Amino acid sequence: MKTKFLTTSAAALAITATAALAEGETVGFAQIGSESGWRAAETSLTKSQAEERGIQLQFSDAQQKQEN
Repeated sequence: MKTKFLTTSAAALAITATAALAEGETVGFAQIGSESGWRAAETSLTKSQAEERGIQLQFSDAQQKQEN
């Protein structure tokens, strides 16, 4: 059962990544905030990797509000 779940998750991730890299597509990234070094680093790395790979990234700072 666990193996089936992991295989399904890996397949879904691969499909999502392939679709996101299609020409003209935009990837969205929402970060709850930057209250910790970990979140700030994750945001910085995500932005730099998208730029390096030529991916259009739409970033949203949720300003510590889950509903955002």
